[in-house]
Amino acid sequence: MWKALDEGKLLNQILNDFYDKVLADDLLSPFFKGVTKSHIVGKQYAFLNQVFTGKDCYFGDRPRNAHHWMIISDKLFNYREKLFADSCIKFGFKEPFLSQMLELNESYRAAIVKTRMWPRIDKGEVKPIKGYEEMILDIGGICDGCHKELSPGEKVHYHDLTGEMFCNECRG
Repeated sequence: MWKALDEGKLLNQILNDFYDKVLADDLLSPFFKGVTKSHIVGKQYAFLNQVFTGKDCYFGDRPRNAHHWMIISDKLFNYREKLFADSCIKFGFKEPFLSQMLELNESYRAAIVKTRMWPRIDKGEVKPIKGYEEMILDIGGICDGCHKELSPGEKVHYHDLTGEMFCNECRG
């Protein structure tokens, strides 16, 4: 699969096009409030790179925990998949690889689709939602207060449910 994605070059094009659509979409964009496109693309690229190559290059949550707070219906999941497939097709990603990519996405449906928020689980332990806590960014982001760019290594105040992030100057 990684070879079909031109060692990731095609994946990068697909993801950038797809997240342009997502961030402009009334149904999907609310899930990414305050998150930069480069942040989303970077995480998704690293996740898929690890899935397809086995390299230890993704440091984020698995899909269940990454989406634990998002109320996502089957209909919304299907809608997202259509947009993703359209981006794949736009960049010439062909069969049988397109079907394999969509099957991979489908394999995560049970970890993402739900009617209510789920608790995060870490090493088998249910983690309560604590609200705001300090954290050091692994990758960049945008302050939800002043909208300045936040760099990797910067300390922020992060809400573990909503994903809101604030720089030290905007800490409320």
